[in-house]
Amino acid sequence: MKNSILPFFAGQHRQERLGARTVFSPLPVMTNVPPVRRADWLTKKHPHYIELGGAGGSLFQTQILYSVWVLGLLIFAGMFWGPPGNGMSNGQGWAGVWTGLYEEVWVGANQWVMEFSWENLLGTILLLGTMPGLALFLTVKILREHQQQLRRVLPFRFHRQRREVMLSRWDKRTKRTEVRIFPWEEMCAMVGEGSAVSVSGVMTMASLFFGINSDERPGHFWSGMNVGTLSKEVGAGEWEMIRRYMEEGPEAIDEPAPVTFDGMIEEFCRERKIPRSAFSPLHRLWWELNGTRFGILRINIQSRLQQRFAERYFAAHPELAAWSEPLPPEQWAKPSEQLIRCNQLLAEQYAQGRNIFTVGDVRELLGEEITPQVAQALPP
Repeated sequence: MKNSILPFFAGQHRQERLGARTVFSPLPVMTNVPPVRRADWLTKKHPHYIELGGAGGSLFQTQILYSVWVLGLLIFAGMFWGPPGNGMSNGQGWAGVWTGLYEEVWVGANQWVMEFSWENLLGTILLLGTMPGLALFLTVKILREHQQQLRRVLPFRFHRQRREVMLSRWDKRTKRTEVRIFPWEEMCAMVGEGSAVSVSGVMTMASLFFGINSDERPGHFWSGMNVGTLSKEVGAGEWEMIRRYMEEGPEAIDEPAPVTFDGMIEEFCRERKIPRSAFSPLHRLWWELNGTRFGILRINIQSRLQQRFAERYFAAHPELAAWSEPLPPEQWAKPSEQLIRCNQLLAEQYAQGRNIFTVGDVRELLGEEITPQVAQALPP
């Protein structure tokens, strides 16, 4: 494996005040972390390749949009009805709102007439329409941008027989989807976990990132994917799922599951290692009320649209379709000697109860010199 310009290497760890980051690859070594069997961003599995991507990460985004809509409608209802006799409808529904658009105008001695007021109309639109209008604007904007992204970028494809990864990105200059193929052992993967302090307590968030170094801009990523996880341990388990598929075979992971409400409950319980019976009716009610079903519907629709885009793209690029075909066993690529040696050394460390979070930079096990520049690989 050629040296990566990125100053990352498996085992690097940086502890910060409110978080920590650990590198799993380049050099995708064993982690000694229990792997998950599937993830919602695992979209396709074949004996020779898997695809990662899709619209799985849009669930939380949909829930946020749903919350904005609920808040907007509540504010609208409060302004429309308000306290008894004090709302803009004055207890008469839309007829009361329409009546409020008129005001008395003095036209002479003891003479008043009702005239339409454009100022009242503007005020009514602002008071009743601001929050629903904001919710509509955000919904259209975010859905449009996400839809464009799904139509521009292909899912990441990991070919275990070739030990290569197909990545894509949108080239803003040429306005085209750019696809490249990289060695599996050069993939960069890391997990980050951070805490945010608020008046309600401490919230912990984690994410798994994997990508590849850019030849045009050394030290930057050419393309990458960032997915939210429950914790750094779960993120490590998700990376271990990918690693075991590439190194051990398709039996290491399960088939991608259809994104359904019950399926998400099963996945939730499996990740937390709790029985299905521990998922309380109140928890289910919260999921019913917080927009989860809308998120599931959006995921399934957008995943189909992205799959259609991928089918058209590969039909127009037969060389990429040919790359995706299986190889005869005698042509399968082999792990590098460096990876084999490193896994042997790590097996001794893991036998003592360590894992990727505690073993340290694995180049030290290989006897390689770590320069001061490399030692600062994970700046704050």
